[in-house]
Amino acid sequence: MQPTVEELLAGLEMLDRHCVRGDVRPRDYARRHAALVEELARAKVRPLLEGGEKILAEHYVVRGHFKLTQSLLQETPQEVLGFLATDRRLFRWRFQQKPSPGADELPDVANELEGRWYGDLSGMERRRDVRWSEALTGLAILIVAVVLWPFLEVVGPLMLLTGLAGIGHALLLPTPWVAVIGSGEAAAEWRIDAPQKPSGRRVLAVMESCLTDSQAHELRKGRLSYAASQDPSDRIGAAGRRGR
Repeated sequence: MQPTVEELLAGLEMLDRHCVRGDVRPRDYARRHAALVEELARAKVRPLLEGGEKILAEHYVVRGHFKLTQSLLQETPQEVLGFLATDRRLFRWRFQQKPSPGADELPDVANELEGRWYGDLSGMERRRDVRWSEALTGLAILIVAVVLWPFLEVVGPLMLLTGLAGIGHALLLPTPWVAVIGSGEAAAEWRIDAPQKPSGRRVLAVMESCLTDSQAHELRKGRLSYAASQDPSDRIGAAGRRGR
């Protein structure tokens, strides 16, 4: 028998208590907490599934929310974004995951579950973000190395190479992500990070199977944007239309 939402929430609370008492190691806590959060997402989605509808792929991304005002030794709160794809729609589950029981709460992140029928999507687009924070960090290291070069005979060259490597990595290897673009009431974009991970590729493959053959061809080539002049009734494949 599959666990209920209430049982999983109770399991998370019990896990916190065991970690505070020292019965669970911090490394085991993070792993078990993540597993419970993923199972909680499935428990949330299952009652919403229609007859014959099944979860075919799942993709989870953890986002950190570090603040400059907090200590480096303080546990940073995390936001979990879970994407669960069926043959008819895509669910997005947002949840706060604590790396330890003492981690702070995120006041601006609500635990919520949303779903979009494939027929309500106007398209998807593959995008890339330059890692500006990494580039600025590398630039700062580079400047320090150049300014203090006469005093850093041993560390100077290493800092110089580290700064150059950071700038090069940030500019040459931007962060890939996929924008799921809605239409009408679902106009806000959903961001799917780490699409290169196996779980991310599986979610995109499920969505690809619900598109028309011509769109699937574009998707396989990496171009996930669809022409605005295309007939809206032809944008999503038969599987997506059956989900309405």
